[in-house]
Amino acid sequence: MEIIESYLDSMLGKLPDTPELRKARNELLQMMEDKFGELIGEGKSENEAAGTVIAEFGNLEELAESLGLRELLGKREIPKNPGRVLSLDEAERCLSDFTLRAVLAGIGLMFIIISPMAFFFSDELPLSDFSEDTLEMSFLFVLSALGSGFLIYASFLKKDWEFLKTDALSLGKDALEGLRARWEKDKTAITLCHAVGIALLILSPLPVVTELPREGFEIPLFLLLVGIGVFLLILAAARRKIYKRLFRQSACAPGEGSGGTGEAKSTFSLEQGSPDGREGEAYGARREESGHSPERAGMTRTVLSCYWQTIGCIYLCWSFLSFDWGRTWLIFVVGAALFPFLRIMADRGI
Repeated sequence: MEIIESYLDSMLGKLPDTPELRKARNELLQMMEDKFGELIGEGKSENEAAGTVIAEFGNLEELAESLGLRELLGKREIPKNPGRVLSLDEAERCLSDFTLRAVLAGIGLMFIIISPMAFFFSDELPLSDFSEDTLEMSFLFVLSALGSGFLIYASFLKKDWEFLKTDALSLGKDALEGLRARWEKDKTAITLCHAVGIALLILSPLPVVTELPREGFEIPLFLLLVGIGVFLLILAAARRKIYKRLFRQSACAPGEGSGGTGEAKSTFSLEQGSPDGREGEAYGARREESGHSPERAGMTRTVLSCYWQTIGCIYLCWSFLSFDWGRTWLIFVVGAALFPFLRIMADRGI
């Protein structure tokens, strides 16, 4: 219900505070609460119910007559519908859900990458040929199945947040300030996570090209470093992406200065590591002047969304078909080198 109350405050915030307006607000809030409870009773989630209620009661011009606001409004401009208003609690749940999704997807892909490990270290174990083959195949299929399961489950976690891609959004004042403070705390950890992930991918060939105290563990250690590196890159990219989506797609917080219109006044420039509105506006101006197509940008983002999964699948297929494990790992080095350029292309709409 906090979402609906925030929405009402943003929609009516530009009107003078009079007894008539307060009465109309209470009546409208009661109708919205009744509809919200009815939708929850039908089995809808809170996000779906809130979105439906806002869509049904979001046009103040249509409701003005029934609420007795027509005379109060007079010639005053009716505030525009600010769209979906995200509260701080909802925004934090969104961050938590997308972080969990990234962790599950990263673990799933890491399991798939390290699944062939047993083929290389099983020779060093005191096992019969049959036991060795059983261990190798079991390790491969169990980890591949677990990895696929994690990836599938992670894909379901974003169902409640599909509206982030389609709905007009605005952040409540508390949500905007809270997320700004949280980004300031998280940005260093996100950058460090990304840097460590790239470093692990670059250093992963070392076990293969150097002599280890015990033979047979060069490739397993290489796969483990690659898996951890990919996990860290996925986690860092997902955290940065959800902050970017919340701050870029949403309008500025309704309230003082915005009049509850939902018009964007500031954009968070996450590429520069600073939520500075002026940097964001300059970025938007440069993008408009460049003339790049939004469709191309969307295509590049689609490629990035499954980038590491595709790299991992190519690596496994190539390795099992060629059995050239000493070279196929280079695909991760090439992938890590290309990834920053693809992200720049997506951000600039190329």
